[in-house]
Amino acid sequence: MTSGRYRRLERLFDAASGLPEEQVETFLERECGDDSTLEQELRSLLRFHREAGPLDRDSLPVRLVAASDTEPASR
Repeated sequence: MTSGRYRRLERLFDAASGLPEEQVETFLERECGDDSTLEQELRSLLRFHREAGPLDRDSLPVRLVAASDTEPASR
């Protein structure tokens, strides 16, 4: 994952995690468009965030870093 893609994912996660549940689907469709990989990554992070307890939430930056290592960087 490129640094630009990582920053976009982080920005979208910050925005989506603050939305009411009923607005998340529309947000994902609008912001991810045809990028199904981005949508899947974002959904995974949001699901973890919703299901995590307070102590688990501290590990979210680790998940984002781990996600950034799953795809080779394109340069």
